[in-house]
Amino acid sequence: SELLPGGLASRSGDASSAARDGLFVDFNFPVGELEMQSGVKWKRPKDLCPSPQFIIDGASRLDICQGKLSDCWVLSAIASLSLHPSLLKKVVPLNQSFQDDYNGSFIFRFWQYGQWEEVRIDDFLPTEENQLIYLSSPERQEFWSSLL
Repeated sequence: SELLPGGLASRSGDASSAARDGLFVDFNFPVGELEMQSGVKWKRPKDLCPSPQFIIDGASRLDICQGKLSDCWVLSAIASLSLHPSLLKKVVPLNQSFQDDYNGSFIFRFWQYGQWEEVRIDDFLPTEENQLIYLSSPERQEFWSSLL
């Protein structure tokens, strides 16, 4: 079996929430068919570039490159979100980073059933040949849109 960063044997099957390196891992995330595809590797941004940043010079609709994500509704929603700073701050808390208090997790908020629901994710992203498969930013070291 292939090891993920942090010494994990797979994305599923372990009740712990931290890898050997102490970084958060969401073992409940349903990776589905992606785990079965040959060549797909789950990597953290720090494994993709030397100095990852959550947001560079503010969030913008230009931060979004589609990749293989075929859901244009999701892309449009994320791009529209970046045009409304007050709503963006609600959904994407901007005080997060890969430097200060980084623990491998990020928080996002979604409006569901009349209230804000907070969702904590790990920062593993699906890659092929060291490139993000789905959503990415033209700034190779920026990851807010990919993580969202």
